[in-house]
Amino acid sequence: MLRTSRLAPAPPEACVGFDGVFRFFAGVFCSLQLSGMRLRFHKAVLLEFNASMRFFFDAVHRFCSGTFHPCLRLLPFALVKLPMTTCLLKSKIHRAAVTGASVDYEGSLTVAADLAERVGLRAYEKILVGNLSNGERFETYVIYGPPGSGVIELNGATAHLGKPGDRLTIMSFGWYDEKESARHKPAVALLDAENKIVR
Repeated sequence: MLRTSRLAPAPPEACVGFDGVFRFFAGVFCSLQLSGMRLRFHKAVLLEFNASMRFFFDAVHRFCSGTFHPCLRLLPFALVKLPMTTCLLKSKIHRAAVTGASVDYEGSLTVAADLAERVGLRAYEKILVGNLSNGERFETYVIYGPPGSGVIELNGATAHLGKPGDRLTIMSFGWYDEKESARHKPAVALLDAENKIVR
């Protein structure tokens, strides 16, 4: 059986480095009295406590020095209150006339490149489309058609939601912080029956 003995606090001058600090505090802790009985640590308990404290202080050191796991280094930022953002209309093509519908084509909405660029619509950007003729609303994405062609074509499943001659409102949205929201103005283009820009 291992003998237990009183562990006295180490003198301050001996408390250099982690081992010295551990010896000092372990000695103080072991010298405390609880209900009139002196606390005594078994050697195995002391070794386990030593290992646990080493792990804890090593983790703190690694966290503070930036060598901790990248995911855990993001923890402080998760406690920071992020600024509120608002989803606002970014781009809009109003009263675009459908020029064609192709159910066998890859799903999307073909928009003449010059019209899309006029309101800042990017190729493959997600859009919300409202059909003014039948009330249908659907989401899809933009692909560019030949510039100057005035093409507005429903592709894939969206071909079932309109027909040539229907008038569409094509919209995209963006997220803006409080300052950006205060001065934001969406890019809007109004088209005539031949998909020429009126204003």
